[in-house]
Amino acid sequence: MRADQLATVTLDGEVVEGNLGPESTEIIAMHSTVYATRPDVAAIIHTHSPAATAFALAHQPLPCRAEPLLRFGQAKPVPVVAWGPRGSEVSVRSIASVLAEHPTTNAVLLANHGLLAFAVVSGR
Repeated sequence: MRADQLATVTLDGEVVEGNLGPESTEIIAMHSTVYATRPDVAAIIHTHSPAATAFALAHQPLPCRAEPLLRFGQAKPVPVVAWGPRGSEVSVRSIASVLAEHPTTNAVLLANHGLLAFAVVSGR
């Protein structure tokens, strides 16, 4: 990414600094619902890494068999969020539902899409 591709936004999607294209504004709600549901989360990364996306396309949880998952506190499989159009109410409700079912997960797979991984701040 380049600096001109970054923007600062509120949880309601108001752009505070920078610019967002329409393809970016629709994902703000996905991130905001994680912050709203999990007050301990301090950062979120959204990626389409080939390995994680393969599990998301297959609608299969990512098993916790890799040492880095354990190192960062993901002792259970990464759950899959049911598919919904990116940033839609269906998608946002599904993310919130999976987070409620898996309150300690540090990531979710978005069916047919990719991965949301979270950084948790200790003591929050």
